[in-house]
Amino acid sequence: MKAERVAALAAAFVVAGAVAAGLYLSGSPDEQRLLRLDERRLRDLWDISREIEQLWDATGELPATLEHVVVGGRPLSETPLDPVTSQPYEYKRMDGAGSGYMLCAVFARPSPATVRPYFWRHEAGRGCFRLMPGMDVPWP
Repeated sequence: MKAERVAALAAAFVVAGAVAAGLYLSGSPDEQRLLRLDERRLRDLWDISREIEQLWDATGELPATLEHVVVGGRPLSETPLDPVTSQPYEYKRMDGAGSGYMLCAVFARPSPATVRPYFWRHEAGRGCFRLMPGMDVPWP
């Protein structure tokens, strides 16, 4: 076998090994897509919480439903929807002592251990976050 052929085979093995290691460490493209969709869900929930906070500041009341959340002084033209199912996120107003509200979404994967702040960590499946008016909700 010629030296050039051996060098070419060795280079091919190194490249194949690097690609395999990269996929192993970062996850497959499908896995990365699912993680990005979960990040989008968290951003949507954070955006909704900001709008609810603005409504609370203006009226002293929590909206009865997600459709009553106000954006820029006008009702939402569209209810925020899950990017995959096109279903609205879950919102529930908690009445009584310790009142607040919950925002929920269905996540494809558990949040990575590196997610900061801790508040937004979740498991795969339905995950809910309990919020209180005036609560400083950190950016996910």
